[in-house]
Amino acid sequence: MTSIYRILDANLNRATEGLRTIEEFARFILEDGELSGRLKTFRHSLAEASKRIDRGMLLQSRDTQGDVGTAQTTASEFDRPTIAAVVVAASQRVQQSLRCLEEYGKVVDPDFAKALESLRYQSYDLLATIDLKMLAHDESLTKSKRRACSQAQLYLLVDCQLPLESFVKNLIAVSSAGVDWIQIRDKHCDTRQVIEYGQAALAAIDPGKTQILINDRLDIAMAIGAAGVHVGQEDMPITQARRIAPQSMWIGVSTHSLEQAIQAEAAGADYIGCGPTFPSTTKSFDQYKGTEWLTSVSQQIKIPAFAIGGINLANVEVVAKAGIRRVAVSGAIWKAADPATSARQIREKL
Repeated sequence: MTSIYRILDANLNRATEGLRTIEEFARFILEDGELSGRLKTFRHSLAEASKRIDRGMLLQSRDTQGDVGTAQTTASEFDRPTIAAVVVAASQRVQQSLRCLEEYGKVVDPDFAKALESLRYQSYDLLATIDLKMLAHDESLTKSKRRACSQAQLYLLVDCQLPLESFVKNLIAVSSAGVDWIQIRDKHCDTRQVIEYGQAALAAIDPGKTQILINDRLDIAMAIGAAGVHVGQEDMPITQARRIAPQSMWIGVSTHSLEQAIQAEAAGADYIGCGPTFPSTTKSFDQYKGTEWLTSVSQQIKIPAFAIGGINLANVEVVAKAGIRRVAVSGAIWKAADPATSARQIREKL
């Protein structure tokens, strides 16, 4: 009988852990008090039913070190790229554990088995509700991200070379002038400085007007709570970034060809940067794409695409006529004598 009690003990723990994992999702992510309460009640019902099993026998049978199953792992156990994956795994764990408890409980106490059968049937409706809520939550996040991306037209890339006070002052000015997104990109700064400037930007800017993104450094973007991260072709692949980044975080990708643009969209990018369009004051390339390929991107890519590279007041209309009505700008605004006026003028051209 010791082995039976070991099975019951392991599955009681597994079911309780799974329920608690789902309960935290309902409580802290969905912020659904009614659903969180139902899960808590269910968890307590399981605890009440388990009182029919001799707790002393459960504890005496426990042998974690001697359990051959603890050393058996699969790669999928550690593959939880989204919150949804966490919840789905927990739901499966609960249902499987309840079935084991019911079947092996028949050997120890038929009344316990009957109680578990009732709980198992109750779990179907409860976990189905969780699934529906989770799908609605994911859909809401996706729609919100898409809407925010589709509304953005003017994207400003800034460095951290100004004194912090001047940096913040300029950010506030360009935000008021119509800059939708600001990406902090400075290859010459150390991690702490990027964090300092990023935090200052987030504190100063109204997210209802302008969102803050970080170039390359997903770790910094997550640490400071930035709206998104932008990666290049030689940075972390978007598929890996998605496994780490919060579901609500935007991930943008630099593309230099139609093929790369198609690949980025297929991989799940929220938006792409297309360039370099013209010679730039901030970056040098062996060749410049011009505007012809922007037309192809506008016709074949559904996610928002920002033309980037040497774009300024003199050529922004050429870009727009090519079919791309979103631009990412750096020097033409950030290095201008009056950044706010330059941003406003480019915005009006768009």
